[in-house]
Amino acid sequence: MIKGTIKMKKSIYLSIATVLLICAATVFGYNKYNQYATQKVELVRVIDGDTVVVSNFLHQDLHIRLIGIDCYETSAIQRAYKQAYENKISIDEVLKRGQESTNILNEFLEQNNEQLVLDAKGTDKYNRILGIIYAGKTNINEYMVKYGLCAKFVYNG
Repeated sequence: MIKGTIKMKKSIYLSIATVLLICAATVFGYNKYNQYATQKVELVRVIDGDTVVVSNFLHQDLHIRLIGIDCYETSAIQRAYKQAYENKISIDEVLKRGQESTNILNEFLEQNNEQLVLDAKGTDKYNRILGIIYAGKTNINEYMVKYGLCAKFVYNG
């Protein structure tokens, strides 16, 4: 009789613990693609003038497409040829400007001593997180339009 009561109490405690864990996971759960997440991040690397890889507090690498801007490409992909045609410049000039944008962003972030904060807005068709990155009070996206050979851009995808 006593053993049955002890087993029943253990079963009840285990059930309560399980329910509490599920509730905690739901309330405090983390989804790296949460489209409205604002979180502190660390720079992993700069891919180009409008795309970076950052690490979040779970040490997950997140590919971030800086929303609201568009920089020249750094490799001779179809989009680079389109940029050359639309801007009436050579493909070599597109790639040169793309590398300059990448260098400007990389230098700024390497010299930055401020905490980086990601303000995520959603994801795109390539599964990158669309967002704004702040270095202290500096909006990196706006900085790149001002100094990094990037144009303002409304992203549709």
